[in-house]
Amino acid sequence: MDSAFRVQVADDEGGFLLAVESQSKPDTDKRNSWTYCLAHMYAKYGLPPVLVVLCRDKAMASWAAEPIRVGRPFHTSMLVFPLVLGPGNLSVITDPDEVAEDVPLAVFSAFAHAKDPGLPAISRSAGGGAGRSGRGQR
Repeated sequence: MDSAFRVQVADDEGGFLLAVESQSKPDTDKRNSWTYCLAHMYAKYGLPPVLVVLCRDKAMASWAAEPIRVGRPFHTSMLVFPLVLGPGNLSVITDPDEVAEDVPLAVFSAFAHAKDPGLPAISRSAGGGAGRSGRGQR
């Protein structure tokens, strides 16, 4: 896993774990490690994990979105559905006010559209959005 975060939600006592992974090429071993990491996180912390896979192209996103089935044909012991964010399902965010309103989403958007020729505009918006709203500056 590239990063893991505990997320607290106002209407949920325990929250959940957010496991974030970036994926640039198909890797069967990586899919196997995702199942291991999710099971380990759940066993260790007792909180439900959510796997987010960030992809920079639609083909990779399609590969990553395939459910991972663990078990035998007569019985499935575990089924993992990665939440995949990529250029096909995440819009480009270039408006500085929109960036300031939801910085994490803007970061995911910039990653998903990293191959986009408009990336400099996305990056400028992210920097400009924090400065204009006063957020992120001390």
